[in-house]
Amino acid sequence: MRASSQAVSEPMLGVAVLEQIVQRLPIGIAIWRRERDDAASFRLVYANPVATTLVGPYLGKTLLEAFPYLAETSIPARMLKVVNEGRPQMLDEFGFQAELAPCGLFATHVFPLDDRCVGMAIENVGARRRAREAASRVSTVLERSREAIIATDLADNITYWSQGAQKTYGWTREEALGRNAVTLFKIESQPLVHDILATALANGYWEGELRHTCKDGSQAVVFSRWILQHDADEKPSGWLKLNSDVTRQKEVEFALSREREFSERLIESSLDGIFAFDRSFRCTVWNRAMQTLTGIAPETALDRDVFEVLPFLMEIGEQVYLAAALEGRSVSNTDRPYWIAATGRRGFYEGRYTPIRADAGAAEGDGAVIGGLVMMRDVTERRQSEESLRQLSARLLQIQDDERRRIARELHDGTTQMLMGIKLNLSSLRRTMDPGKTAMLLTETVGLADRAAQEIRTTSYLLHPAELDLVGLAGALRSYVRGFSERTGIATEVAICEDLGRLPQDVETALFRIVQESLANVHRHSQSSKASVRLERAGNLVKEEIQDFGCGMPSGAEWSDVSPGVGIAGMRARVRQLGGEMQIDSSVSGTIVRVAVLLKPAIELPGGKS
Repeated sequence: MRASSQAVSEPMLGVAVLEQIVQRLPIGIAIWRRERDDAASFRLVYANPVATTLVGPYLGKTLLEAFPYLAETSIPARMLKVVNEGRPQMLDEFGFQAELAPCGLFATHVFPLDDRCVGMAIENVGARRRAREAASRVSTVLERSREAIIATDLADNITYWSQGAQKTYGWTREEALGRNAVTLFKIESQPLVHDILATALANGYWEGELRHTCKDGSQAVVFSRWILQHDADEKPSGWLKLNSDVTRQKEVEFALSREREFSERLIESSLDGIFAFDRSFRCTVWNRAMQTLTGIAPETALDRDVFEVLPFLMEIGEQVYLAAALEGRSVSNTDRPYWIAATGRRGFYEGRYTPIRADAGAAEGDGAVIGGLVMMRDVTERRQSEESLRQLSARLLQIQDDERRRIARELHDGTTQMLMGIKLNLSSLRRTMDPGKTAMLLTETVGLADRAAQEIRTTSYLLHPAELDLVGLAGALRSYVRGFSERTGIATEVAICEDLGRLPQDVETALFRIVQESLANVHRHSQSSKASVRLERAGNLVKEEIQDFGCGMPSGAEWSDVSPGVGIAGMRARVRQLGGEMQIDSSVSGTIVRVAVLLKPAIELPGGKS
């Protein structure tokens, strides 16, 4: 052979043609000669170019010199058997582990030759096996994919139908293969299909939403991606379509869109001022009522820092409430002052601060907090109305107290004096007349006049005790409680702090009336044999407490429906008009009425307006 053929022996006549064929074969051809009787003596005497590429440049080396690891396999012995028996054998697939040999998996066919030689046909099957394995993996991925994977020819006839397609549409593979996709999905009436085909053919790709009809007649919205496939000659051969069922997603998006639209309409139609802010305190929502309240338009407020738009929030300390919303907490406050520098408007508002979470904007839940929502209700007019009502109530109570005081004074100074005059006249008359029936009548008349005078004095005292004006609340209470104990037999203790001093007239009158009404209720309803009245003062704070040890109030009762006088409602009205607080605790062990009044002026608006 020629040197380029890597042959050791001289070829026969005509072997040049055969050599050219062997040189051009796509598989490796190697010839091994046995030099001794043992299997280790096989030496490589010929290798065509493909064999040299596959097994390495080992011409002239023995089998074990080139591939020593084969000594531990059956391959040398099987090659020896081929020489001795003259029959070919197919060796198992194996991989070379030589230094100069490329990695790979090889299929080898060994056949006998003359002159103690064996021929070996070698084919690298590693790439082919890897291709088969890759195809198998791809097929497994395609079958396990939730997407509907469909292959069609250029006429849109289905050539592949995945398990995902069966789950999405309902047709089995046998039912779908060979069917026209446009006809199967009933999209003939959609002119969009023609545009899709034109675009996909021009670009080799298309994606978008389609509406398909399933086997059961239901409609499925899919996000479809079309990929143009080519044959070996790079000519278009068909389509690979990946369809993701987004029906449920579209339904959720539609529901969220409707909910968002409803929320936006609700926010815009709300009479309360509403604004939202993100985690950087920048305004993201500003409704119409907020513009009416502040005079600030949405385009001025949106995407600006909340505290730049409404600086009074920082000045009155509202930043803690906005921060609480970003921490996931809902908080409220009342009677907060506001003032808008741009318009000069001042007033009071009620505020509610809630978090906005990632799950559809809910205030509660596990979603991450992405911002906050503030609802501001202007209560300036209501506050003014309540103040006017409070002042009216106070005025009515003042008029009532003044009228009681006038009646009590007239009874004491007028009617009582006239009755006393009648009593004196009758007494004188009784002394100047003879004993007998007339004397008995006069004596009875004197007694009636005496009792009438006593009752008038008592009524006058109850209407308005003179001590309240003369000696103040402490003296009037002690006198009243002493008389109450004598009249009712209910042992009542009085404890009044020494530094009480004189209080404003309306405060003294209210606290006296509350004791008067409470003790009257104790007498009428509690069945208690004892009671106590405590009055103390700490600076500008005055506290009053009336306690009994009876049967307690009936469930849900307010006494006002079962007792005359001001009742509980009137007591609360008196305390409210003073800006104080009243609390009633009642149980089977008795009832405690607690009143607290702070002696200070009402809160003023910035600028001196109340």
